[in-house]
Amino acid sequence: MNMTLLEPLASYYEAVNARDIESTIGVFAADGVVWDEAEEHRGRDAIRAWIEKITAKYGSITVEPIALTEQGREKLVTTMVSGSFKGSPVSLRYAFVLEQGRIIRLEIA
Repeated sequence: MNMTLLEPLASYYEAVNARDIESTIGVFAADGVVWDEAEEHRGRDAIRAWIEKITAKYGSITVEPIALTEQGREKLVTTMVSGSFKGSPVSLRYAFVLEQGRIIRLEIA
């Protein structure tokens, strides 16, 4: 990571890059939501299934946050995603909403 992120964002990116599913899920609130590829995944079990689906689809990826801005409650992180998938690397926007030290919403676009 080329930039310093506050918690739980730093832990999220570290866990994703370590391919540590348990730690990735652990930064989400129990009823956290991920919105990715036009699908909503609500709750830790659904988030686990999403991680497994994305891993099967794209293989091992690396995520590198390169810019952070804030818009209201959202923390907007421009992220370079690279891996063995077609079109790699790609810049995506990760929009996080945090509450009580947990991610309650993540939208990837």
